[in-house]
Amino acid sequence: MFPKISAHLKKIKILVAISIAAVMFLTVNSGFCGIKVMAYDKVFCNASNEKNKTIDLTDKQQGYSAVLYDNTNGLPTSEANAIAQTSEGFIWIGSYSGLIRYDGNTFERIDSTFGISSVVSLYVDRKNRLWIGTNDSGVAVMDNGKVTLFNKSDGLKSSSVRAILEDGHSNIYVATTHGIVIIDKNMKLQAVDEPQINEEYIRSIMLGSDDVIYGITLKGAVFTMKDGKLTGYFDNKKLGVEDVHSILPDADNPGYVYIGTKFSKIYYGELQSGFKNSKVMDVSPLGYINDMNNYDDKLWICSDNGIGILEKDELTIVENVPMNNSVDHLLRDYQGNMWFVSTRQGVMKIVSNQFTDIFDKYDIPATVVNSTCMCDDILFIGTDNGLIAVDNSGIVENVPVTSAADISGEVIETDNLVEFLKGKRIRSIIRDRKNRLWFSTFGANALVRYEKGKLTRFSTDDGLPSDRIRTVFECADGTFLVACTGGVCVIKDDAIREVYDESSGISNVEVLTVTENENGDIIVGTDGDGIYIINDAK
Repeated sequence: MFPKISAHLKKIKILVAISIAAVMFLTVNSGFCGIKVMAYDKVFCNASNEKNKTIDLTDKQQGYSAVLYDNTNGLPTSEANAIAQTSEGFIWIGSYSGLIRYDGNTFERIDSTFGISSVVSLYVDRKNRLWIGTNDSGVAVMDNGKVTLFNKSDGLKSSSVRAILEDGHSNIYVATTHGIVIIDKNMKLQAVDEPQINEEYIRSIMLGSDDVIYGITLKGAVFTMKDGKLTGYFDNKKLGVEDVHSILPDADNPGYVYIGTKFSKIYYGELQSGFKNSKVMDVSPLGYINDMNNYDDKLWICSDNGIGILEKDELTIVENVPMNNSVDHLLRDYQGNMWFVSTRQGVMKIVSNQFTDIFDKYDIPATVVNSTCMCDDILFIGTDNGLIAVDNSGIVENVPVTSAADISGEVIETDNLVEFLKGKRIRSIIRDRKNRLWFSTFGANALVRYEKGKLTRFSTDDGLPSDRIRTVFECADGTFLVACTGGVCVIKDDAIREVYDESSGISNVEVLTVTENENGDIIVGTDGDGIYIINDAK
């Protein structure tokens, strides 16, 4: 219970609480040994807005942060060729300097004694095995830590593996710079014997929803395969498309594909019909379309000069991110984060921000915010320059006041709470158990209470020791404690019943905060004079 209020001076017990905050800076140079230097993130932030289920970089209502990893902040290299994720959550990165594993905190280069020294492609199959395509050592598979390597001596057509995928029959297709081989579920290797692609440099292969494999060659030809056999071959003339550079099967329309080119064009159409009446999309200024993926009905584009998102024929260039050069591939992880790899810049992760920048969302000029409080679906923001109120639809210009008066009953002329507090320094806003708002201000308005249109003001004329109010605390019995310059005052039944100040034994009456202990003691925090405890007996 709140202590009984007496007209006599209460004895006050003073606890001086001294807090020391120590900050240590350590300079690490060649003279220090045995010190582990933890990686830090280069973070580039876009305004954070409403959080959706997945990252939508085209929606200004959602914010995101982009983190670039390179050899300055943990990644062992500043280039990356491929990326994949296994079910344990590990992110695997393929680079010319080897295979790298990221556990969410640390990048670790995998021992190259297995023969994995220059990685250009990665793939995770249905058994959660990681397949690793190298630039000069063939293809390896990592299964529960065990690595098996396939190279020319095992029948691989070339030691340079550009792409890997698994078909619906658990066969692994390995695309090399000299044709394709298949590794079956018994780990037996067999070369695909198709004259049109046997000696071709296979740039990429993708699996369609119809279990058809779609691939492209370095020369720009497009081909299809099923059950290890070539089912279609389309050169530039047959397609009517020049400078083919990437391909993506449409998961929703079997037989239809997106074809990315070197010169800012993406084509969409049915392949087996000869690509007749194909749709052409200009994605300028993006050029050299290296990779495409469909996420959430949006076509994500990786190119040599940036990242784009195509939705309903409208292109959005992803800006305000640190990666914009030689973007080769992207991955969406299990948490919905987007990962991009660049052969020149390293690895970039884009994540949804967990916070909303209200000022950015509603285009509110920057100012110091001291306190916030939600009440009746309105967010009240107390600033150094007055009150800002927002709801789901935007800024609330008018919070209606139907009656306003001092506690003495003198009428105040105002009909808008926002206007009434305009220009006032609001230090604190609280909502009490009756759903009333208390505004602690610096200035003539001192302490203001608002309840469903009714405004009540407490001022020095009513007994407050000053008009510089810091905060209000509601006690268990409905009494209110007011922290202010001049001490602590007690409000009960809309009357100031007690003031604790210098005459009470508080030597520094610049009070910053006040609260009630479970046993009813009042705990007072001052500006430099420690903590005072006020109770009945002491």
